[in-house]
Amino acid sequence: MNIAEIERASRCSWPALEEQELPIGILRYAAGVSRRSNSMTPRLDCRLCAAELIDTTESFFSKRRLPSTVRILDGVIKESQHVRLLDDQLAASDYRLEAPTSVMTLPLSEIAPRQLTTGRRGLQEQNLQNWLGSWLSVKQQQAELLPIHQAMLAKISDPSCYLVHESTHGSPLATGMGVYANGGLGIFGIATHQLARRRGLGADLLADLLHWGRTQGARYAYLQVESDNHAAVSLYRKHGFTEHYSYWYRVKH
Repeated sequence: MNIAEIERASRCSWPALEEQELPIGILRYAAGVSRRSNSMTPRLDCRLCAAELIDTTESFFSKRRLPSTVRILDGVIKESQHVRLLDDQLAASDYRLEAPTSVMTLPLSEIAPRQLTTGRRGLQEQNLQNWLGSWLSVKQQQAELLPIHQAMLAKISDPSCYLVHESTHGSPLATGMGVYANGGLGIFGIATHQLARRRGLGADLLADLLHWGRTQGARYAYLQVESDNHAAVSLYRKHGFTEHYSYWYRVKH
């Protein structure tokens, strides 16, 4: 697996409402919902002009009434100097650094395929619409965001699995989803309600999603986690995930 492979898989697994592939990078738009779907990602192999990238990005997002946002990938040694130069130029153009994120991966060759353990321990598999409602509830986010998320994730054409940990009364306590695309299992939406933490619910969800991915034929799993989310990073490391590369955003202010 390499960065380009993981990036392709992640775009399929967490679609934007609009996507434009340009020689200098990939522009994505999703009505302001999630940074990763509302940003420009420059191509690692492109010796681009920072001024051209900034002009293109600002034109795209100003028409959509969103702040201009550039997603900077870092992880290829030979490209590091180029990445740092671009990052410095963005900083000098009043782009503020936000949300440093780690992309972690795990080879799945050591994980034996098995069936989901849904129906036990309150773990349930749901359809997309119900899962989105549970996810937003667990994250305590506005239900008004559901139609946008629905429109985004309804574009997923690859095998997907949506899991929810419910209380004995049927209330959602934790969520997680997996998408198998391009040989990789993307893990998204891992969240635990603030009143249900430290019970191992996230670990249960993650373990089942990993096993589900193996049944689909995934060679590796990947996920994206903000670097300062120490509890989540610790959970993923316990399952064997290690950092493959990182990225951060530069947002115009």
